[in-house]
Amino acid sequence: MGNFSSNEIHRIVIDAYDKIASEYTSAYAEDDEYDFRYLKLFIERLRGKRILDMGCGTGTIMSFMDRQGFEITGIDASKGMLSIAQRDFPAFDFVEGNILSTCFDDADFDGIILSYTVNHFTDDDISKLATEIDRLLKENGLVYISAHVGNGEGIFPDPLDASLKIYYNLLTQDKLDRLFSGFQRVYFETRKSFGEEEFLWDKMFLVYEAKKRM
Repeated sequence: MGNFSSNEIHRIVIDAYDKIASEYTSAYAEDDEYDFRYLKLFIERLRGKRILDMGCGTGTIMSFMDRQGFEITGIDASKGMLSIAQRDFPAFDFVEGNILSTCFDDADFDGIILSYTVNHFTDDDISKLATEIDRLLKENGLVYISAHVGNGEGIFPDPLDASLKIYYNLLTQDKLDRLFSGFQRVYFETRKSFGEEEFLWDKMFLVYEAKKRM
């Protein structure tokens, strides 16, 4: 992969998403709709209505959760992706920012969504993200994660534009369980990749519950 710092990796990822933003929704709309079924247990177990989508992209999951009656806020570091989201869903609340350190209050959310977001962070940063999520969630709050399955990390050609590079940290259930050791996993499922447009890596879907605070 080379000796890239965390800041350099963030910049690589943000630059790629800024440049593919206009193609992203049309390319992945059907895949996103298919994956909504994995949100079922997350939705059924939620104890409240306030949800944060971390790495919200163009807002498709936010739209789905809004239709289910939830109050949802989105945060993303890509100006390009947020511009599409704000154009398509002007009534929603969006924040531009780094999800590792957000502007929200402690215990502000009943649930948090990370849809194909964690793969763009190193192990160390995922651990920091888990700490931030624990701060943001109410007691017994839930976090939903979808991720690409595998081992290792690297800089890959983006499937929507091979001239662009993007960082991926491939993950396993065991690794995520370790990185989210402060949470209790309550759901796990996998599916096969649909094809080259979303890489040929299997996908996994997990729900973690914040442990009861002392």
